[in-house]
Amino acid sequence: MRLLTRPNEYVLGGNVEIDSTPTDLENNVYFVPQESRVSVKAPTGDITTVSGDGLTLASGYLFYLYKPPVIGWYEYEVWHREDDRELVRTKGFEVTDRVY
Repeated sequence: MRLLTRPNEYVLGGNVEIDSTPTDLENNVYFVPQESRVSVKAPTGDITTVSGDGLTLASGYLFYLYKPPVIGWYEYEVWHREDDRELVRTKGFEVTDRVY
């Protein structure tokens, strides 16, 4: 269940769908990486890292479902490698305790 109250804000108890679809920004095309990793840093400082089978592939869309354990600001990094190039993307989201 994804409860979105405003952009990049989620309600505690829901799942955050972290998009990790690799896109070549120069050519604006998707590619299949040899290696992929998603790391999420919680407000407590704990870091959760998943790769390979921990990521879900559906119709060419690669993502990770993360269930935040506490309220606060989270940052995540998505990393992909293919041959001699690497793609790194860092973003964040906030988890609150309100539904409205």
